[in-house]
Amino acid sequence: MRDNGRGNFILRVLDQNRVEVGPDLLPQQKYPDTIDVDFENGIFQLKQPFSVGNSSPSTPDPDVYAQTPISKRLFRIEYSYRFKTFFLEPNLVVQSEIVILDGQKLTRNVDYFIDYEAGFITFFNPDRITTGSTIDMSFEVAPFANLNNDTLLGTRVSHEWGDKYSLGTTILYQAGSKSPTVPQITELAKSLLVYEFDAQAKRIKIGDKLTLTLSGEFAQSRQN
Repeated sequence: MRDNGRGNFILRVLDQNRVEVGPDLLPQQKYPDTIDVDFENGIFQLKQPFSVGNSSPSTPDPDVYAQTPISKRLFRIEYSYRFKTFFLEPNLVVQSEIVILDGQKLTRNVDYFIDYEAGFITFFNPDRITTGSTIDMSFEVAPFANLNNDTLLGTRVSHEWGDKYSLGTTILYQAGSKSPTVPQITELAKSLLVYEFDAQAKRIKIGDKLTLTLSGEFAQSRQN
């Protein structure tokens, strides 16, 4: 925040009774004439130190600048800032908002920008919003905080020949549910298909003393 020269920043020097005395001191302590302000770092500095009295304006006050100073002066600082960005609520339904400023309906991307996912609205011309302005807004919020319920389908088919041979297959299909918000052109429906084939041959005798068991499986997934 910086001083816009229209009264949004005030810095005054007061006495212990909270009466402004800065302009009457010698040397004068008055912003912005004799007090520098670093708005970026939030500090201010007197161009000349407080004097011991108006009769000795070039002598710094030893009580104020001692290692254990005695308070004689107060600083009163006031500032105002005009916000142009406001937080509404996350996960807004796209294009569901109606924004009215002082009885006039505003136009999206002309008068304001809105981030539907984060829930922020930024006005392009904050000078239109005065201390007496009224902003009326209505909007919809998508349920479940943008969490969608997916659909999962699956099946397993197998067949055995006796107790030695088997053959089977498994299929899983996952599909996303309908989004609660208006879809964007860059959004694609997502689905996932997983399938596998397996076979097994057990206790196959090789000779009189050896028994062999074989098994194999093939799996693959495809995402849309």
